[in-house]
Amino acid sequence: MTSFADFPPETVKEIIDVLQDDLPSLKACSQTCQSLLPLCRQHIYRTISLTRHHARGHRSRMLKSLRLLLDKNADIAHYVRNLVYEIDHNDEGDDNVRVLEKLHPVQTLKLDGSGAHWNTLRSPMQEVLLRLIHSHSLTRVRISLFWNFPVTALIPCITLNDLAINSLGLTAATKCDNDEEYTTFDPVPHIKSFTFDCADDPFVTKVFHAKRSTGVPMLDFSNLKELNIHARFKDYFEGRKTLLQASEELEILHYRVTYLEDGCEDLVAWMNKSSLSTLRRLHVVLGIKPSFKDPLCGLCEELAQFAGLNVIEEITLNVFTWTDKQCTTDRTKWGRLDTVLADGFPMLRRVSLHIDIKISTCRYVGEDDLAFREKLQKIPEYFPWLSQSTIIAFKFSTEIVDSDDDCAVMYFD
Repeated sequence: MTSFADFPPETVKEIIDVLQDDLPSLKACSQTCQSLLPLCRQHIYRTISLTRHHARGHRSRMLKSLRLLLDKNADIAHYVRNLVYEIDHNDEGDDNVRVLEKLHPVQTLKLDGSGAHWNTLRSPMQEVLLRLIHSHSLTRVRISLFWNFPVTALIPCITLNDLAINSLGLTAATKCDNDEEYTTFDPVPHIKSFTFDCADDPFVTKVFHAKRSTGVPMLDFSNLKELNIHARFKDYFEGRKTLLQASEELEILHYRVTYLEDGCEDLVAWMNKSSLSTLRRLHVVLGIKPSFKDPLCGLCEELAQFAGLNVIEEITLNVFTWTDKQCTTDRTKWGRLDTVLADGFPMLRRVSLHIDIKISTCRYVGEDDLAFREKLQKIPEYFPWLSQSTIIAFKFSTEIVDSDDDCAVMYFD
């Protein structure tokens, strides 16, 4: 394609960028012109996913092919920016290590331990995973389903600013204060975005208070801008309480409550008062039961405490329920949200409410169900102030999900 050279480079780049999700077209373009090869490779190899969802034989073949490709074309590794890796206990062979050790310049790493104990991993696997975690190009990390993952391993991650953890098990063997092998690292990773699950509450508390032998924190949460919390167990709250109290400059808060009728209680009381003047976006996800008297799980009472003290610009609320029973459509219970937001939120410009209800596909849909669906569609009428506001964009939607899969409706912010 000799005529391609006549196009301005920025135009060529825009064309390739438009095709970034069209893998067949990218492959075709990469074979038509040598000058297009680097641009196409940026998208073709940008994300590599090695998970257990692949059939065992397919995963092994894929790893071998990827190893051979990287052996012959080492420069391809420099195009990989996002890596998703899930440990497979039946497939921890040399190809895994040889592939991972070449993928050092990643920016985003999602590491799934599949329930493994860190201390039982073979030394080559531990070393190559630590090499990835310690990459100076790494800015985002999500680590999940590990036992005894060493917190000290995060000390060298000086470029890390976005950290997410999920189901990291604590035992007496978990290293939170033994930093002897990392004493030469002076800068402390400054975490600006942090995500954790309710089950990780004890782990979060321990990480937050963990100190190096020099007395400085393992991780610095003082400049936290975005916090993503999941409240699921009533007795697990110290971690979220600690983070909310310590966050002085919080701008975005994602708060997910699953099957706790008073799950939003104490939200404002726990928040650092300084963050009341910095929080601009509030995203709330509520999993409710039909038996709940308050379908908003105490959110209205918390918002009432925000009134007059905030700079919140956007509130999104997703409500979901898995049920064969009908959740409440009571005007007075839902309409309280409209009353609370009508005064004391001077910067508010966007509000959205979405309701998802899961109903078994095996269940007969009778007249009561049809009447219930009609009531759902009338819920926007319970928000006259929001609906008629000229300065606030209000969006309401509802969906009844017919599925036998209890995980059909999920929200992960």
